[in-house]
Amino acid sequence: MAVTDLWTKRDGTPSKRSGVGLRYRVKVVGYPAKSFRYKRAAEDYERKLLSSTEIKTTTDVTVGDLLPTWLDGKKHLSAGGRSVVVAGAGRVRERWGSELVTQVYDHDVQAWIVGITVKGKPASRDTMAKTLSALRGAMNIAVTLGLVDANPCAGIKLPRPERRDARFLTAAELRTLVSKTPEYGQAMIWLLGTTGIRVGECCRLNVEDIDVKRARLRVRRSKNGTARDVPIPA
Repeated sequence: MAVTDLWTKRDGTPSKRSGVGLRYRVKVVGYPAKSFRYKRAAEDYERKLLSSTEIKTTTDVTVGDLLPTWLDGKKHLSAGGRSVVVAGAGRVRERWGSELVTQVYDHDVQAWIVGITVKGKPASRDTMAKTLSALRGAMNIAVTLGLVDANPCAGIKLPRPERRDARFLTAAELRTLVSKTPEYGQAMIWLLGTTGIRVGECCRLNVEDIDVKRARLRVRRSKNGTARDVPIPA
């Protein structure tokens, strides 16, 4: 247990993350790690935990105790991405929230994850993956704190994804869809149907992203963060 300077190595030289994020981290066994901007605040927090009569031993820490810390690391996500991880954490909390981290076993996790249901129906593989990610993240924190030796989620297997052939609209079907769309949205439907760009990418487009001479569309904010040019058909 100690206050760690994340910006400085043991030899006193700057670390790779020097100047980035909160500088001082407090780690006290039985509690999730917490970082502070100023050393004095970190030392005050450490003293508070060490003097607390409610301090937990390694056998008292539950999965639910660690989930908030895992969620704190997801604040950078978009509103949509954040809602997904919160939902996953909610499913984990429902089953494992009161479970001691020392009592989470891989065989129990395996049986639980493949049996997850949503509104009475088997969950999709993507839902299983997002839920498992939340439990794995909480248990990674437990490993970091020295509460458990290994993460029981490391070897969990998910069902193989179902592969379905893509079904694309014909030109006639796309034209019919456009005709049933209010006039203000018809150009957007044409663009989505003929270029294959995502709805989110389309909504982020600006006028300067259109190169009329080259018949190209510049998607600057894609799902994976890489910009690309998309041909625009006549």
